[in-house]
Amino acid sequence: MAAALAAGVAATCGWWSASAQEQPRAAFGCDGETLAQGAAGRVLDGRTFALADGREIRLAGIEVPPLPEPQEKSPAPGGTAARDALAALLSGAEITLKQADAQKADRYGRLIAYAFAKRDGANHAVQADLVATGHARVAARDGTFAP
Repeated sequence: MAAALAAGVAATCGWWSASAQEQPRAAFGCDGETLAQGAAGRVLDGRTFALADGREIRLAGIEVPPLPEPQEKSPAPGGTAARDALAALLSGAEITLKQADAQKADRYGRLIAYAFAKRDGANHAVQADLVATGHARVAARDGTFAP
C-alpha cells in the first residue's frame, strides 16, 4: 500500500520518464515556475476550480470521475465526492500553483498546474491528497498533451 501511494505521489508531481512512443519533453515537476498564488473561489469539479480573481485552474496529473449530468439515470459514482473533497482541501488555504508542462494553459484558457494549499504553516500537495483519499487517480499524462 505504501509503495503504491509513493508511486502515485511521484507520478502526480511529474517524476516519470517518457515512454518509447513519446518524444522527450522538458522536465516539469512540483518545483516548476510559480504561475499564480491566491485564494480559491468556486470549485467546478474534482479537478477544476477558479481562483478568487476568476482564473480557472485544471489540476495536472490526475483524473477524477465526472459530475453526474441532470438527465443521467445511473451516473458514474464519485464525481460529486471528488468535487467536495477538492473544495475542502482548498477552503481557507493560500493556494500556490506550479507549472506542470511547457504549455501553461489548455485550449480553454485554464492554467494547467500542480496546486499546493498552505494551511497552518504547511504546504499540502492537492493532487497527492486527492489520490491518497481515493478521490482521484494518477493520470497517464500530466498536462495538456493530446495524442
